Order: sequence, then structure tokens, then C-alpha cells
Amino acid sequence: MNKLIINNKDNVLDINEDSLITIFNTDIKSLDLNIFDNVKVFINDFRIINKSSTNININIKDNSNLIYNHSFINENKYNLNVNTNYKGNNSEITFNIHGINEKGISNINFDGILNNNINNTLLENIKLINIKEGTGVVIPNILVSNNEVVANHKATIGFISKEELNYLMSKGISKKEAEYLILTGFLINVFEDKKLITNIKELINWRG
Repeated sequence: MNKLIINNKDNVLDINEDSLITIFNTDIKSLDLNIFDNVKVFINDFRIINKSSTNININIKDNSNLIYNHSFINENKYNLNVNTNYKGNNSEITFNIHGINEKGISNINFDGILNNNINNTLLENIKLINIKEGTGVVIPNILVSNNEVVANHKATIGFISKEELNYLMSKGISKKEAEYLILTGFLINVFEDKKLITNIKELINWRG
């Protein structure tokens, strides 16, 4: 499997082999993915956002699979625009997004175009937590031209769970520490890469 770390603001990637791509706290302005036939692509993307707009454009061909895992802390303003375009059949795109709006506002726009191709799948799972008066907006647009596709959009925007907070505090954990544990767990939950999880824990500082 090809492994790639992205450190640039603007990126155009032609992917014709199985790939694992990592984005770690890099300000991405644009990411254009051209995914060819019969490949599996995994993207792990964690960022602390100050003020940023990111445009992700995906072109995917036949019999391919993309899983995009993204979590972020937004301290100011984050505009995320995702465009998917299926140019073949039997392909699947899954987005898992966990974001924390810390004072900031996040605007997430999805434009999913499935055209007339068949047996394609688009899954969008988006969860946002607002703290310190942060806010989030999610706007999905999925254009489907036939019945032989699967397109699902799930989005939740809320706050730190009072049930989880009370449970941890009942175990003798302070409120501040309990919030830290909940928010950290929420951010890393979309990833399986142990090294990336360790790096995220070292970077974030809810206690500060």
C-alpha cells in the first residue's frame, strides 16, 4: 500500500494504487482526488483550524473505494466544501467527520453527484460538538439520477453529553478533566492509526 503524508496547501493527486494518506494539522486549501479503477484509498485528516476554507473534489472511477476520516477543532471559522463525482460503476465513498466548534463557526457543504452510473454508494456521517458558543451548519446536496445507487446523509450538531459528563464526575473525575476525556475521545474515535492518535493527544490541550 502506498503511504503519503500531505504537507501542502494545494494538492492534486492521481491515485491508481491502494493508498493511505495522512493529513496532520496542515492548512489544506484544496485537495483534488482522481481515483482510478480498482483501488482502495484511506485518508486520515486531523487539523486545528484557526481560519480556513478547504475545497475537496473527488472523481472516482470503477470498482474503487474511498474512506475519508476527518476530525478537527475549529477555533475561528472553517468552511469545508466537498464535491463528489462518480465517473464509473460499483464504487463507494464514505466520509466520517467529527468536529468541535470551540468559539468558531463551521460551514460544511456536501455536493454529491451520482449521475447515471449504477451500484455506487455515498455515505456521509457528520457529528459536530459546540463548545464556548461555537456553532455549526451542515448543508447536504445529493443529486441522484437513477435508483441503482445508495446515498445516505447523517448529521448531528450538539453539545457535550450531560449523561457522559455526570457519569465521569460520579467516578471522582473533575468536570474539567471529564470534558477533556469526552472531547478527546470524540476527536480520535474516527481513527484507527495508533501513531496518529498519539500525535493528536500530544497536540491538543483542552486543559490549557
